Amino acid sequence: MMASVVVLIVGIPGAGKTTLIDRAARPSDWTVLDLDRFRRRLRPRLRRIPVFYPFYVLAIIVAIARDRHVVVEARGTYGWLRRLVTVCARFRGREAVIVLLDASPADAIAGEVSRGRVAPSGVMRVNTARWSRLLDAARSGKLATEGWSQVLVLDRAQASKVDDLGELVSGRSAFGRNSDEEGEPDGQASADASDP
Repeated sequence: MMASVVVLIVGIPGAGKTTLIDRAARPSDWTVLDLDRFRRRLRPRLRRIPVFYPFYVLAIIVAIARDRHVVVEARGTYGWLRRLVTVCARFRGREAVIVLLDASPADAIAGEVSRGRVAPSGVMRVNTARWSRLLDAARSGKLATEGWSQVLVLDRAQASKVDDLGELVSGRSAFGRNSDEEGEPDGQASADASDP
């Protein structure tokens, strides 16, 4: 049985976060918090409020407090949200894992076009700049100091091969192992918070 865990899946708009969750996080095993689905579940008048995000944050806090296996989708570029997830997970005695989906801006835009919703170019530019800094922090080990028990970086090709989120975060898949272990694909960046 998988240990209690909170997984934050992050990436720029169109990186494939929802696609990964849909494929690898079975609803029978995971409480899924996806911003698009959350927005659609709100009453129509609440969807029009530009500040519905606090409701999403509250839902994250409640899910972590209540459920054993939680997966949260976010862009990940807000440090306060990442730290909130780790603090809530730690308070409930759960592991906290962050999975960064690294997609080029061109691939991300193509992903957005395929689902029929494209972020404005200014929003994409800002997120891409912030994302670059987040990737640097992940690869240098700095991101783990926020309280993550694992920091995993997957490109789109690697993410497309993940079909069980539980195996990924428990280290039973090739993508859940440290990069110095045999079987780790070239280019895979992953780090455990316990690594030196």
